[in-house]
Amino acid sequence: MGFIWEKITWQGQEAAQISGYEGKIPDLMIPETIEGLPVRSIAAHAFSGRKDIRSAALPESLVTIRPFAFYNCPQLKTLELYNTTDDYYDGVIRQCPSLGQIAVHCVQPENYVIIRSMLQDVDVTLTFRLLDPEGMEQIRLTFPEYVNEAKEDTMARAIHFSIEGAGMAYRECVGKKLLDLAGYDRLLGRLTDYDFDVAAQIAFGRLLYPAELSETAREGYETFLRGNDEKALSYLIREDERNSSVSETRLMTQRGLIGERGLDAALKEAADHERTELCSLLMEYRGELQKNEGGGAALSLEW
Repeated sequence: MGFIWEKITWQGQEAAQISGYEGKIPDLMIPETIEGLPVRSIAAHAFSGRKDIRSAALPESLVTIRPFAFYNCPQLKTLELYNTTDDYYDGVIRQCPSLGQIAVHCVQPENYVIIRSMLQDVDVTLTFRLLDPEGMEQIRLTFPEYVNEAKEDTMARAIHFSIEGAGMAYRECVGKKLLDLAGYDRLLGRLTDYDFDVAAQIAFGRLLYPAELSETAREGYETFLRGNDEKALSYLIREDERNSSVSETRLMTQRGLIGERGLDAALKEAADHERTELCSLLMEYRGELQKNEGGGAALSLEW
């Protein structure tokens, strides 16, 4: 068992291209080198149709990901790679319904080609975690889904195309060398109640990692969460696996974004789901509210 690979020529030098793996490997980690050769490419369909892969980590040496490399991997949930990988072909992550988070090590400044390419490849919701060269998360951005529809007008003998959802507008904030974070922050009002969970992800991501976050945008995200505290907490409780929602819940308690009504509902739901750490945070917050009456009063907001 092990990687299937072949020698290729890359910029006049010998390199390795990965074309598969023999055996099961739920946590795929592709090495920087194989037999002394740098891994520069993943072949077309190298891992397509694999039902065993749950996570994939790609090396900094990797430059090219060829078509449909991870196509139809139903259990793939997370992907980690470097922004040195900037030669990306169509279909690499299509039909991966479980894929939700992609971590990108940004070792090259102002290079967002891989993020832009992956967003153009699929229309589903994706969250990107941008890491600095030391591996510390600096920015977290969630991009909503969208639907591209084509309707035939038989009378006019024409086909009309339309895009439903805010996902395309969010994607337009990513250029090859630029992240328009101010433009990204202005789009929250474009989302509908159907997108609430995604809107909550966007708000938490920007507040927890506030790179270039203006005071106006910060206030907007906080107002949104405060006005929807019960729904936001319900989302966190439902999504909490291995205490993954602790940072978001702590943010809401520290900034006084939870009112009494939302707190009561959240405590009951957290207890029902046995989210012990979230229960503890919420109980501490209740104690603070009792010491300082009105400190956590929620604002009314229709959204």
